[in-house]
Amino acid sequence: MEKMNFYMLVAGTMTMAVAGGFYIWYVLAQGVLRRSVSANMANTAGGTSSVTMSEQVKQPRHPAAIYAQVVNWVGLVFLGLAVFARWMAVGHAPYSNQYEFGTAFTFSIVLLGLILMRQFRQPTLGAFISPIAVAMGIYVLTLPITLRQVSPLIPALQNPILTIHVGVAIVAYGIFAIGFAAAIMYLLQRDGGEKRTWLPSRAILDDIGYRSVLIGFPLMIVVLVLGGVWANIAWGAFWSWDPKETAALATTLCYGVYLHAHSLKSWSGNRAAWLLVLGFALTIFTFFGNYFLGGLHTYGGV
Repeated sequence: MEKMNFYMLVAGTMTMAVAGGFYIWYVLAQGVLRRSVSANMANTAGGTSSVTMSEQVKQPRHPAAIYAQVVNWVGLVFLGLAVFARWMAVGHAPYSNQYEFGTAFTFSIVLLGLILMRQFRQPTLGAFISPIAVAMGIYVLTLPITLRQVSPLIPALQNPILTIHVGVAIVAYGIFAIGFAAAIMYLLQRDGGEKRTWLPSRAILDDIGYRSVLIGFPLMIVVLVLGGVWANIAWGAFWSWDPKETAALATTLCYGVYLHAHSLKSWSGNRAAWLLVLGFALTIFTFFGNYFLGGLHTYGGV
């Protein structure tokens, strides 16, 4: 099962790279290629095309979107099997070290991305979500081989509260990745004048980012509370200002500021989008921070 976990992770990462290629093809078809078709139609008609933007939107979507979605689901299955195989190999929830957490994090990004793409009917999101999942998958695959080896849990990690704590964190991190992708797209989309036809409207992207934080923010609060309870059991104190604890608190506060700023006219728009970018940067810092800051979370690479 240990080898199956690794092979499924490799297959999932490669499949998501292919899915990302199809999503990029779809983006090009929605933007560059569609503009070329519109120009050709205008020239053929001897002037202005009779096909309006609303009529173009109603046309059947490009088959690249269907290919991308199918391959994306295949990638999700591979990554799900990677998590399952690791779970069977270690005999407990696979959250005990950086390799296991990273595998589950990659799976979370892909799963939540598919859910939100389906909910909002915006396949273009995949062109920005897939690279994040692929980058995380590649990172996990390059971790030291010692982290892939099955080893007994140390006593401090043998607590069901920790399992819930890390599991909730994985979901929160995954949904923040979706919010980050939406924020980047929001910043790329033009505020006025001619819109970028290959991107959803700013209103839709803002809604995706906002809803992502509405889900992720309370989850991060749960992460902090459960982490404090577990820390009191394992270390004898609810809060120790451990670097990873502090980074998680900073991440939670950043997203709390975003929720408040989003309701203020002076901070809505680009400023709120940049807060989502900052929030995800802090999320990644929380994920990696213990490596170069040390602290109580250094055991197991978590």
